[in-house]
Amino acid sequence: MTTRRALLASAALAPVLRAVPRGSSPTAAQEATPPAATPTGAPVPVTGQALPGLEGFDPVMTAAMTKWNLPGGQLAIAWGGRLVVNRGYGLADVDRQTPVQPDALFRIASVTKTITTVAILTLVDAGKLALADRAFPLLALEPAAHATRDPRLDQITVEELLVHAGGWDSNSSYDPQYLPWSRMAAATVGLADPAEATTIVRYMLGVPLDFDPGSKSVYSNFGFNVLGRVIERVSGQPYAEYVRDHVLTPAGVLDMRLGRTRREDRAPGEVFYYGPPGQAARPSVFWGEGY
Repeated sequence: MTTRRALLASAALAPVLRAVPRGSSPTAAQEATPPAATPTGAPVPVTGQALPGLEGFDPVMTAAMTKWNLPGGQLAIAWGGRLVVNRGYGLADVDRQTPVQPDALFRIASVTKTITTVAILTLVDAGKLALADRAFPLLALEPAAHATRDPRLDQITVEELLVHAGGWDSNSSYDPQYLPWSRMAAATVGLADPAEATTIVRYMLGVPLDFDPGSKSVYSNFGFNVLGRVIERVSGQPYAEYVRDHVLTPAGVLDMRLGRTRREDRAPGEVFYYGPPGQAARPSVFWGEGY
């Protein structure tokens, strides 16, 4: 498989971005607040420069936001190597009626999998990693005490992780990135809760695979957790630092960062997040901190 094919295969399996993903993980979305939106009939605020001939995008965006009860959003369009549309719509903070700015920060959820894929491919291009390398022998992590290891784990390649063919199917078992399984991972390995990414990987060393690696492709959050640890092992840098130095900075992306869980820890300029009507509140990953 070429690096281009690996990137395309990974990107093709990324889910459509939603304001708050189902079963949001600590790094994917903050604690949801009660649903709110611009009141019916009130104009949706629009920020950013309007360029002549491109005004038609504004009613499309505002109509979509009204239809789906979305408090805020952004639209950016590049053409011919330059940014031609960069607009903010609606409210970044409903309580304070703060408009979304064109440079406001939004979480991109599983679109980060494409960024992780690019980071892996930079290591491949540098000759430090091969798509055929087996991921778990490379990581050499210790499982939890008394765990029974599935021998198929050691056959999973980097390529299979990139195309969601590592052997995990959360529809037939569970997704260890989410509660309550992440809390179980911390307790089983005997480390702090909320579980670090590596803690979850160590816990999963004692959980049987759902299918033979490479036999089919099933979307997997956990497989990309493993790829993040591969990046750290091969590069010798924390995931965020390697991505910043080798993916984002060369592309001119200077403001992207890892999200934090608590609302008060959100990044400067980051919007607030609102759950859709009827969505049940979920417990915080920080024990005893409410919903």
